[in-house]
Amino acid sequence: MKTNPADPRYADSHAGTVEINGSVATIMGNIYGNLYTNGGTVTKKTTSISGIIDNNVPFSLSPFIMPSTAGWNYISSPAVINPNTTITPAAAGSADKPNYYLVNSFVNNGSLTVNPYTANGVPQETYVAVHVTSDIGSSNGQGPSITVPAHVHLDIYFDGNLQTKAENIVNTSGYASNLQFYAISPTDPNIQQTVNLSSGSGSTAGFSAVFYTPSANFTITGAPDITGAIVCKNFYTNGNIHWHYDRALDGQGDAVDYRVISYVEDIR
Repeated sequence: MKTNPADPRYADSHAGTVEINGSVATIMGNIYGNLYTNGGTVTKKTTSISGIIDNNVPFSLSPFIMPSTAGWNYISSPAVINPNTTITPAAAGSADKPNYYLVNSFVNNGSLTVNPYTANGVPQETYVAVHVTSDIGSSNGQGPSITVPAHVHLDIYFDGNLQTKAENIVNTSGYASNLQFYAISPTDPNIQQTVNLSSGSGSTAGFSAVFYTPSANFTITGAPDITGAIVCKNFYTNGNIHWHYDRALDGQGDAVDYRVISYVEDIR
């Protein structure tokens, strides 16, 4: 569809915009969308960008802090994510008042499945927030796994680093907004936060998710096929990654900018 303007999904296939605050944007792959920098220079494969290149787009990222949990439905268990850990809330919650779990450890072989609340046997749209006050995963082994069935909206906040295999992240619905990761920025400027996702043996298994990690170095290796969006400090991937922006994310989250689309001049 990306090469066929007559395809009704052609616009969706050219929505992969990249915005960079660095002085040099080194492009080694294809971008089906626009490329923006904040006074930077674009090098390497500039002809592989289907949209416009604009080097005069202001850009800044503030550290991310844990939002207030006042009003959230705090649930004390589980406090540790071990293998085969399952969360099934007793209520559906809502986007502004989710079921809230405070977790002090997500072990490297831990597996978390969050099930929807059911009423009369019917799954309900269920909202869950998990705050992990340590790392999620490490550089050893297969890494932790996270499974989000349909009807579940899961936000994961973490204070440390995140490291796992791309195929260990399962978002059954396919909606990127149903699984959102937020990396809480370190208060110590000497600590470098990291997110590392890899695929063993060149696996193409991917996932749908959103990552808001403004203080993290973000690395993806292998060959996963991913849908969603990333905000990070530094980004690196090898040449086998396919990343698709989910345009439904345009309407998600708080407004962070405004642009004039039309105006009327009053000449009185």
